[in-house]
Amino acid sequence: MLLGLVAAAVPAARATSALAVEAVPAWQGWSRPGRSTELEIRVTGRGDAAVTVATDVQRIITAIAVSADRPARLRVPVAAAPTVTVSAAVDAPTPVAVTAALSLSESPLLAWVASREEPPPSVAGFRTLSLTPAALPGNTEAYTSIDALVISAGTLSALDEEQMIALLGHVATCGRTLLVGADQDTAALFAAGVGCGGRALGVAPDAAGASAALAGLLQLPPREPPRASSLTALSGADLAAWRLVLATLAGCAALLLLCAVFTSSLPLLVILAGSLALAAAWFVQSRPAAAQLAVWAEAGPGERLARYGALQRTTVQRHGAAVVELHAELAAPTTCRERRDATWHWDAAQRRFTHVTVPGKLFDSVSLCYSGSFPVARSAAWRVADDGQAVLRNTGPSEWPAGQLLWRGTVRALPGVAPGADLVLVTDAGDSARNAVARLALSRTSPNDAALLWPLDLGTVVGAPAQSQAWLLVAAGTGAAGDPR
Repeated sequence: MLLGLVAAAVPAARATSALAVEAVPAWQGWSRPGRSTELEIRVTGRGDAAVTVATDVQRIITAIAVSADRPARLRVPVAAAPTVTVSAAVDAPTPVAVTAALSLSESPLLAWVASREEPPPSVAGFRTLSLTPAALPGNTEAYTSIDALVISAGTLSALDEEQMIALLGHVATCGRTLLVGADQDTAALFAAGVGCGGRALGVAPDAAGASAALAGLLQLPPREPPRASSLTALSGADLAAWRLVLATLAGCAALLLLCAVFTSSLPLLVILAGSLALAAAWFVQSRPAAAQLAVWAEAGPGERLARYGALQRTTVQRHGAAVVELHAELAAPTTCRERRDATWHWDAAQRRFTHVTVPGKLFDSVSLCYSGSFPVARSAAWRVADDGQAVLRNTGPSEWPAGQLLWRGTVRALPGVAPGADLVLVTDAGDSARNAVARLALSRTSPNDAALLWPLDLGTVVGAPAQSQAWLLVAAGTGAAGDPR
């Protein structure tokens, strides 16, 4: 009888530990080619599960503790692809896998989230998606799937904390968003963290006025940060690994030449040359990967948030799997160009990618791009005084540090300016752009406008490489406070 009880318990234990996996894409499965979306993954079972998300362009792995009583839930940003396969395994050779199909639209996507079940109006040139709040993602990166969002304020209470944070992040990064029926407090909440000076955020009193307000938003394309190619020119070529190799070879050659002076034994010299070659190879591959980080941020006139783009370049100096650590302080990491051999590691507790592994190829370069926003308090305005001189005023709350001024296609030194103080702009005091930083700044500034450029301190970015640089470009408005132009 005891054996019978044990035998009966075995199938029950297997059933309890059996895994069940479900994958639900955001936006009801819609996205656009080359964009990011999100998968909500639910895993039920018992034990520590290894979860893998695979597409034809990306591979993601993570680990979570699962329970039979309550499903473990993950919201993971993924690169949009026609098919996404999610597999999970707990000490089993055969994982449980499910497939989620995505629809990639060639037309711009307009997401319409309403509190009432009624068909949204059609917008010329857009594919309109009628969504429920549950279809919204919990990661800001997934909002790149859509081109505009209309959301009823009555649906905000149905969003969980992750969804609300992601929505506010979308607004902060200049995502075109229209709030319908928002009260004063809700509108103020969104306006407090809006990017691009609020140009990408609209408010409509009701659904009847939503179409007109949306048409105005769609006519204002957002200004994008510089592309990775511009940041590559900014940071210059990464020659640190090659300098190390040349220095090592030069040292080995000098040592071998010195030994040849004191001995004429050919076998001894051959052994010495082979030993030096092995030692040189070990030395080069034992060094940490050479890395560079370049960050470029921009803020328009009077804007409280600066948008940034960042480029992290790492040169692999060894064979075997190479690990590239990601900077937690920088948002939305992605490969700058398609790289199918990279594996992304997602930390379920931190809700972010922590590192990327790639097959180690000697002197291979791994480029990662970031994008996001951060608060900025510096602002400026310039005007033409009665005597015809151009005057620049510090309209911010704090003193400017020394930097550079870009005006009329020239670059000139900018001294520190106290808040509320004026600086007279001298017409003939400018120089042409002499380096990649100045050239990029001028290319991002209208010839008829003024802008200010400062270097930024990356001390808050943990693990920032020694070869790092960051810049903030702030466009000046036309007309100082109390003296509009």
